[in-house]
Amino acid sequence: MIMNHIDRHIGSRVRLRRKVLNISQYSLSHDLEISFQQLQKYESGENRISASRLYEISKILKVSPYFFFEGLEGIMVDPEMPKDLKTLKAIHVMEKIKNQKVKDKIINLIMELGV
Repeated sequence: MIMNHIDRHIGSRVRLRRKVLNISQYSLSHDLEISFQQLQKYESGENRISASRLYEISKILKVSPYFFFEGLEGIMVDPEMPKDLKTLKAIHVMEKIKNQKVKDKIINLIMELGV
C-alpha cells in the first residue's frame, strides 16, 4: 500500500531528526503530550501522523515540515542536505560553536582531510 510506504518514510525522518538533536523518545513524546508508545508507532509508520501533529513535531525538531517528505519519489530533494546521521550530527554540533575562529579551524581541518 502506497500510504504505508509514505507513513514509514515520514516516521523514519522524524526518528532521524530526533536522533540528530539527541532527543529521547520519552522527551519528544512528553513535549507532544502523547505516550512513548504512540511516538514509537509514528516513527515506525504504524500510525499515520496528522498534518497538525507533523507541524508541531517540525517546530519541536526545528525543521520545516518539508524535511519529513524529502527523499520520497516525486519530491525534489535538496542536494546540499546530508543524508547520513553522523554528518547531520556534526552540522548540528558545529552550529552550536560560538567562536568563529574555532569554526574556521575545524572547517579547514575537515577540508584538508577530505582531499
